[in-house]
This record gives sequence, structure tokens and C-alpha cells, in this order.
Amino acid sequence: MTNFNTLCGPHAPHDPEDLARYVAVVIGRTIRCLRARRGLSQEELGFRAGLHRNFVGHVERGEGNPTTRVLVRLAVGLGMPLEDLAAEFRRALAETAF
Repeated sequence: MTNFNTLCGPHAPHDPEDLARYVAVVIGRTIRCLRARRGLSQEELGFRAGLHRNFVGHVERGEGNPTTRVLVRLAVGLGMPLEDLAAEFRRALAETAF
């Protein structure tokens, strides 16, 4: 069974609202890193994902919580399976200290 620290890392906040913000920021940083590794601009990722470039920036800054539909579109835009994107999020959550 997975416990809280295994899932979100030992530095994750335990308050639900703070945790939601923490997860959104980690997701955004992960998307930004993956985009940069591929040499894509926010505009290019947005085009590939069918999202506006401003919305890509919004997600990358951790502003709000992207829906599953948005995460699927971003995975497509990044050219990776959703399972790999989820693995990147999990790795980032375990490694990030806030």
C-alpha cells in the first residue's frame, strides 16, 4: 500500500488546499521541463496539444488544476504516452522539496 510520503514526498503539505496547490505547481514544472527538453515553445506545445499558448503557460505556472482532458492533450503534444507523463509527475512529486 502506498502511503502519503511515498506518493507525494516527505516535504508535501498535508492540508488539502495546500496539497492541491503543491501538486499543480509540480505538474506545471514537470510540463515546462519536458517541453524544454524537446525544444518546444509554449506556442508550439499548445499547437500540438490543441491548447492556447497562454493556457500552456497557465498550467506551467501551477495556476489552477488541469483536467484529465488537458493532461491527455499535453501528453499528445509532448509526444509521449500518458503513462509516461504520469510517471514523470510521480517522480517529480517524490523529489520536490517545498
